[in-house]
Amino acid sequence: MQDKRVSSKKKLTATDKTLVVLQEAVDNPRFTDIVNSTGLPKSSVHRILQCLVEYGYLSVSNVGMYYPGATLYSLASKAFERVDIASFSKPFMEELATATNCQVHLGALNWKEVIYIAVRETDLPYRIASRVGDIMPLHCTSMGKAMLAYSADNVVESYINDPGLNPKTPHTITSATQLREELDRIREYGYSVDNEENVPGIVCVAAPIINHLGRAEHGVSITALAMDKTLEELKKYAPLVIDCASKISAQFGVERED
Repeated sequence: MQDKRVSSKKKLTATDKTLVVLQEAVDNPRFTDIVNSTGLPKSSVHRILQCLVEYGYLSVSNVGMYYPGATLYSLASKAFERVDIASFSKPFMEELATATNCQVHLGALNWKEVIYIAVRETDLPYRIASRVGDIMPLHCTSMGKAMLAYSADNVVESYINDPGLNPKTPHTITSATQLREELDRIREYGYSVDNEENVPGIVCVAAPIINHLGRAEHGVSITALAMDKTLEELKKYAPLVIDCASKISAQFGVERED
């Protein structure tokens, strides 16, 4: 976490002081904590807080605790609407592809399906047929299961009932009990697998990307031909897939867990 305490070596402008107070107030609602963390005089902090409340960047409770206000939430919402996850994920996908020599996919939750929004191919002599815009079921893809695992129970049950666990290959999970057990394992280990469940001869490992709302609406995966890499070999790269997903989550302001 960056230290927001004001440096005595720098001549601060009024804007500097306002931003420092706003940053600290978002993390610490108590007035005394804001003062201690910023290092500014109490009178200055109090004046700035009043201004931030007046403009809606902060709100204050009847016991004097400060919280993010409507204006701040509105600005944050507008900023995230303009986030282009495919663009800022590109360097992390490149890094993952280089480290694993596997095709890398970035997917988004599209109602009850997963849709590819970015694909990073490898330099291998073969190409796995996939492209931006491809849409697949959730229950038989590694990314889909990763996102399902971090969805609310009622969302999972809704998916099981409609569209249902339709088989795509002989390896597809079609039992609701088995799928729930699989989702439990994903939450335990932090990654999911596709063991030829969607396309025969294709294996994948994926991890969920958590956004600023705490939702897994995107995922990242590595894909290989089973004849080139077995699922067990591919699973050795799971920590790298999780790391890639964590780095992308960090772009949403979600702190990575060490």
